Amino acid sequence: MPYFLILPLYLVYVVLLLIAGLACLLTSRLRNLASYPFVAALGSVPGFLASVVIYYGALFLFAVLVSVFFQGQVPAPTWPVPSEGPAEAAYRWFSGVLLAAIIFVTPFLLSGVGVLGGSIIGVLMAWRIKRRQIQSLTHIDNQAV
Repeated sequence: MPYFLILPLYLVYVVLLLIAGLACLLTSRLRNLASYPFVAALGSVPGFLASVVIYYGALFLFAVLVSVFFQGQVPAPTWPVPSEGPAEAAYRWFSGVLLAAIIFVTPFLLSGVGVLGGSIIGVLMAWRIKRRQIQSLTHIDNQAV
């Protein structure tokens, strides 16, 4: 699985978000935005974990479905097949490319969607909390006047 490539990229993403959060904390103009990079880094963790669980769950489900539907019907593969015609060769090539895409490309796509989705959800939740805090403070100020 290509998670030996995905995990370092994810860790770089999280470290860059944490550095951005620290830079916002140290800059007086951006101090009120400092919570967003931290929350984005925190929100990306469940998104990344969910993408890993979905990927391995889909692989397991695919393996179970193949074993149930093709119980003993698929002969053991031999290569090259001497009686294989062009249609069978094309099917074998296409199924090999599809399997390689499922195994090696899908984790990159799912991880990206999970990490970005988790970060966006985290930022939106932080924005809503901050908006409610501001509204409650303005409501208290309006009552005092």
